[in-house]
Parts: sequence; C-alpha cells; structure tokens
Amino acid sequence: MQPIKQSLREVLVAVHNGHSSADAIAREIGVARSTVIERLRNLRESSHVSAFNNSYQTTDKGIETILHAPVVKKGEQVTAYSQAKPGGAYKVKFVPYEGRELMVNPGITDDRLEAFKLGSRMGDKVYFPDGRVENV
Repeated sequence: MQPIKQSLREVLVAVHNGHSSADAIAREIGVARSTVIERLRNLRESSHVSAFNNSYQTTDKGIETILHAPVVKKGEQVTAYSQAKPGGAYKVKFVPYEGRELMVNPGITDDRLEAFKLGSRMGDKVYFPDGRVENV
C-alpha cells in the first residue's frame, strides 16, 4: 500500500468519522472549504471516498488506507517504498524536503552574471549599469 499525505489522511478520517459535507470537514480540521474540496477531489479520484449529492463516504480502499497506509508528513518526501512482505511491515524511506528548485540559481555560479556589468552600445555611446555614459 502506498503512503498517503498527512493532509489527505486528515480529510479521509473526517469523512470516516461521519462528516459528510465539505463545510463540516473544513470546520473539523480547521482549513478553508476550498482546500477541503481540492483534497476530496484527490481522494475521490484515487477511490478513497465516494460522493453522492455533495455527501462523501469512505470506500473500502479508504478504510484500508486509514488503517494501514504509512503517513507522509508535511516537508517529507517519499523517495522509495516497497510492498509489504507476507507477515512483514512496510518499509518506507523518507527524505526531508530541501526545496532546491526554489533556491536562487541552484548549482550555477555567479560568474555568469559578469557580462551584465559591461556596457551596452547605442550609437556612438556606451551605457553602463552604474549610470556612466562614455563616448566611443
């Protein structure tokens, strides 16, 4: 069984505990209704909950997930998992989220910005970023 995000599990447990509307779930877990609706959509697409007239119920798969799926907390990322061995437990490896794609110029040195210190020629003058202007 694959791990489930903590945020999705909270919504799944709220549905299982009898909160059948998005408003009731939002009040129960303390998040915005729009957030709950998005999470319910994800759970419905993965067959963890079923919906009928804006009322939600957990499916057998949802109940199985609540009982047995490893939980991925915010800031953690699943890098590998293996199916449970007969009579054994799940083996899940978690790696803390480092946010590398959000860093400024990850892995690229500042040397590549040296060209921006040079002037731009327009006509018979060279304009520099610091405001200087030279005649050519």
